[in-house]
Amino acid sequence: MSKARFDRFVLVWERGHTCSVGRWTAEDFNTEFSEEEREQLLKGYEVNGCVDLEAFYRRKTEEEYA
Repeated sequence: MSKARFDRFVLVWERGHTCSVGRWTAEDFNTEFSEEEREQLLKGYEVNGCVDLEAFYRRKTEEEYA
């Protein structure tokens, strides 16, 4: 089961032109996104215009040094 245990910083694209970053509590993150969405977000992938920044940068770094 993919659930956030810590607060997450999430980048959100709004209307495809602007974006914002917000700090989400683990509870809000786990409530807002489905199990499948959380799994993808926590792996560093975009879901419905949202990206978990820490997971994204971790994934990109691992790809770069693989």
